[in-house]
Amino acid sequence: MRKIILFLALLCFFISGCSVEKNTEKNLTNTYTVLDDSGASVTLQRKPQRIVSLTYGTDEILAELVDLKTIAAFSHWADDPQLSFLNKEQLRAVKKRSSENVEAVLKLKPDLVLASTATAPGLVKSLRDMGIPVYIARSPKTYEQMKEKIMGIANLVQEAGRGQEILKKMDSDLAETEKHLSRITTSKQKVAMLFYFGGVSGRKGNLVDEMLKMAHIRNGAAELGMGIGSNNISKEQVVEKNPDVFFIPAWNFGHEDNNVEKYKQEILTDPAFKNVKAIKDNKVIAIGENYRNVASQHIVESIRAFAKAVYPECF
Repeated sequence: MRKIILFLALLCFFISGCSVEKNTEKNLTNTYTVLDDSGASVTLQRKPQRIVSLTYGTDEILAELVDLKTIAAFSHWADDPQLSFLNKEQLRAVKKRSSENVEAVLKLKPDLVLASTATAPGLVKSLRDMGIPVYIARSPKTYEQMKEKIMGIANLVQEAGRGQEILKKMDSDLAETEKHLSRITTSKQKVAMLFYFGGVSGRKGNLVDEMLKMAHIRNGAAELGMGIGSNNISKEQVVEKNPDVFFIPAWNFGHEDNNVEKYKQEILTDPAFKNVKAIKDNKVIAIGENYRNVASQHIVESIRAFAKAVYPECF
């Protein structure tokens, strides 16, 4: 009997030992590593619970991916409706805003920081040197790259399912917009010229170029050869192109000297443009920076906004 009892005791010991070992292995699997859009490895000890976002694009993506309670702070751009698509409910739920300096980020006690390729490399290095995981998100130039950006962040925060739902809705909303634009054939497409304060924008190969194409709009600047690294387009070239629509900024870029209404009047009354179709038809349209420089799933809203401005009859 004693031998049986001893055997059972030993058996229980080994079984419990195996159980501890398995639990340890399970705990170890909480640590995971992903590659960010810069190709750097980002290792997290568990699913993040205090996320700090440094860009308006990552603000918007996170807001639809994770429980808002896990976001420690949105970027300092979050409260500007001309730049951000965040709604009032999301802004109320996440009250703190991040600033792009080491001390401000550290005060938020993040277990994950989301930055962009435009974030200062020194800030990224300092945070990583302190052991804080920093994920660099890309600045997409195409619709497909935007979807890749969203899924990259979804995998980072272990919300691949929600990521797929966002992509599915994007494709569905885009298909709906395309239905409205189905009668705008290539021969009927209008030409648009985009302006910033002081000149023409809309380089070939940038995201806004892609969005205009998807909105069935011809990008005048790209057709005039404005590409990465090329020179600005002159007024003479704009006149020669004779665009149907002028898009001007609706945001002053944080500079009081940039007066949106004043700039519109300068465009409307510029003698060089008096015979351009956009001026003659009073098609000088201010469009928000959130649409021009969208950096999230709201790209579909941006495409629709451009399309609706140029082809209101289709909507």
